[in-house]
Amino acid sequence: MALIPSGFGARGGLPFQHQVLNLEKGLAISEGQKENRCLGEDKLKHLMVSTFLTGIGYRLSYDGFDCPQDRSRVVASSITFSIGLGKELRDQAQKGDTFSFKDLVADLLGIGMGLLILTTW
Repeated sequence: MALIPSGFGARGGLPFQHQVLNLEKGLAISEGQKENRCLGEDKLKHLMVSTFLTGIGYRLSYDGFDCPQDRSRVVASSITFSIGLGKELRDQAQKGDTFSFKDLVADLLGIGMGLLILTTW
């Protein structure tokens, strides 16, 4: 982690000591941005929506398009992950919001939960 002054690619106009550049990820993070906790309402929403989308995608692929089970799982997982990634990219493009790897992890857990429910039910 390294501090960078404003005007060198960091978002916002916070003073020098409040701006941080995460060099491993190449993302600018400032103290004024909303909190991104590992466990919280937002992560639960990501988990639930991803579980739901995986189930819907699987059923549409398997029942609607008569795809084999394995292919339906891949299609449902891929579409759901693409939606989650697209949402994070949109968040990054919006002013005052950032890309969240934690949200993507919650999406992946939701996909896994959806596939687990589908294979055991």
